[in-house]
Amino acid sequence: AVATCVIWGAALASPLLLGGLFAHAGRAQSRLKAELVCERAGMDQLRHTAYHDALTGLRNRHALSDDVALIMASGLDLDRRPAMLLMDLDRFKLINDTMGHHAGDEVLLAVTERLKAHCGETRSVYRLGGDEFVIVWDGAP
Repeated sequence: AVATCVIWGAALASPLLLGGLFAHAGRAQSRLKAELVCERAGMDQLRHTAYHDALTGLRNRHALSDDVALIMASGLDLDRRPAMLLMDLDRFKLINDTMGHHAGDEVLLAVTERLKAHCGETRSVYRLGGDEFVIVWDGAP
């Protein structure tokens, strides 16, 4: 009779024990998934920071270098000639020196918005630093 009680007790306790183990495994899997999502978001943020200008959000010098390498590796044909335009703002230092860096930042943001508005899909705008901008025009005439 004792053996029968032990068998019935084990038979009744097994689903509870296994259910608890599976629930614990499920919670651990959920935590691992959440950590992986968080890590991926952190890596995406690091990649964005490495390839974009902090003030304007434009792609930076590192991104330009990578993009030019890709263009050169794809080969050049007469139907899809790339052009690179370098822009530098005249007397920008005077704005920073007389009106302050906040005013200079506002000028850079205004220039950025105008360049983005006029460049469209076939041209990419980059900020090299300071008051230097580059436009890469894919399929220039």
